[in-house]
Amino acid sequence: MTEPRDLRPIPPAQAHLALPALRALRPDSYGLRLKGLQKLSTRAERAGAKRVPGVELATRCPSGLLTKQTESVSPHTATPDALRAFLTTTAPEGYALVGTFEPGREEAAAVAGYRVMHLLWAGRTLYVDDLSTLPEYRGRGHARALLHWLEGRARELDCAELHLDSGVGETRFTAHRLYHRAGMNVTAHHFSLPLARGTA
Repeated sequence: MTEPRDLRPIPPAQAHLALPALRALRPDSYGLRLKGLQKLSTRAERAGAKRVPGVELATRCPSGLLTKQTESVSPHTATPDALRAFLTTTAPEGYALVGTFEPGREEAAAVAGYRVMHLLWAGRTLYVDDLSTLPEYRGRGHARALLHWLEGRARELDCAELHLDSGVGETRFTAHRLYHRAGMNVTAHHFSLPLARGTA
């Protein structure tokens, strides 16, 4: 394994440096979402919706207009401006980015997004929202270096615990082994309920 040469915070003004790695988050989810959107697109066409010229995949939204599906899983990583807006919105919550960089590459090879929260049962906790390494840089120690940095940051911020959620399935086994080697334990199941309304 190669140790990353550079690890540093990524401020909102440099959000573009984090985009490639953040877009690599949950590619399996993107595949499932893409299949669902393709089915919706086919249904919309059968119902008489017109295909937009130059748009390969489109779906009918509630207003009845056709909308293009972006390449990113999250609307917040669709463009540098969208990510900057997200970072501005979440700054009062303490959300911040840190990345590792390889020599000769401007964008981060791996990125972590984190914040401090207070939990009734765990106290002051550093929560890792996002942890992602570009596929071509996996196995080089980037995620391990970020976890080590995050642990140190949690101690600096006087946190009692460090938490993160991780997806399940065989594509996540390598990440799970890394978390166990870092001393983390599986302490809960995370449940979610998608809601029809709300801000993405």
